[in-house]
Amino acid sequence: MGSRANYVVVEGGDWSLHRSHWGAGRVATDLAHGPAAAGRCFRANSRVDDALRTDPDGWLDDVWCEGAALVDHDRRTLLWYCDETFGWARYAAQAAVLARTWPGWEIRWASDGLGDLHDHLGLGRGFGRGAAKPPEAHEPHWWPPGEDETCTLLTVRRPDGRVRAWGSWAEVVEQLGGGEALLGLLPDDAPAPVLTAMPDSGIHFDQLTRTIGVWTTVPVLGLLPWPLPGWEGWELCLWGDDHTRQAAASDGAVPLPRTDLTVELRRWLERVGEPPADSLPRLLQALTPPPGSDLTAVVNPSAAVPHAGPEPTAAERLALRAVFEAVLAEQAGAGG
Repeated sequence: MGSRANYVVVEGGDWSLHRSHWGAGRVATDLAHGPAAAGRCFRANSRVDDALRTDPDGWLDDVWCEGAALVDHDRRTLLWYCDETFGWARYAAQAAVLARTWPGWEIRWASDGLGDLHDHLGLGRGFGRGAAKPPEAHEPHWWPPGEDETCTLLTVRRPDGRVRAWGSWAEVVEQLGGGEALLGLLPDDAPAPVLTAMPDSGIHFDQLTRTIGVWTTVPVLGLLPWPLPGWEGWELCLWGDDHTRQAAASDGAVPLPRTDLTVELRRWLERVGEPPADSLPRLLQALTPPPGSDLTAVVNPSAAVPHAGPEPTAAERLALRAVFEAVLAEQAGAGG
């Protein structure tokens, strides 16, 4: 129970590993005030013994870790992801704010989840995944999504150079799970999708070069190590969250809609200054046995450790509010 998160802070040539039982749903919020506030927040949460930070047992695994952030002050690099970043608009709003509150930093969405953090630290993407079973191929499938249900945009450059496009309701790994036979199921006579909302992800196949490009705003755990069954001989290119790479590779086959971020920005602004919710009392109340019963409540000890807040200074709060106002003004000026 909870929304568990791993945090890494790199500074002065060394790094520390921390974890929170309740922090995954507020990773972007804890990052919003900038590098200094984020570093204080993450260091305030439970620190993993240094002897365990290079041991997979010291980390939450892919299943339990629902959000993570790595703040590298030495290289001015931020890696982050969160399973609770739902939808393109919410992700784009968060990215627009972080781009301003982390000036001069390289900000990367960790689409491979903890694998990206492990790779950055030199532990390797297979760290903690050695015992994971390789995925099994399933029957290739593609069914056109209903209205506003396009989760993944598919584009293909055929051997004759023509580009075709389709929408898919499936997420990236699920769509690729059937192997190369998928390409034979995509009908060339199907009309290109008309998107009314941005998809969460995109896949571009180039049958001439046998390459696959993937961008995504949700973690795509299971895509690496490559190749997935049925894609032997194909090269995978990870484009992070950059949907413009697909647009360029597909010659703009599908116009991508502009997304108004105003609603998501205002919703986030309302809660970004709130302290972390104290979930323990609600947990204990929910697990309290009925009066007169012989049941005994059992609580995970780590659940009793609250998430430590970002503790922003007054100056950091004012700066963040100015950033929200600037991004909202941009949206209004662009017709939002």
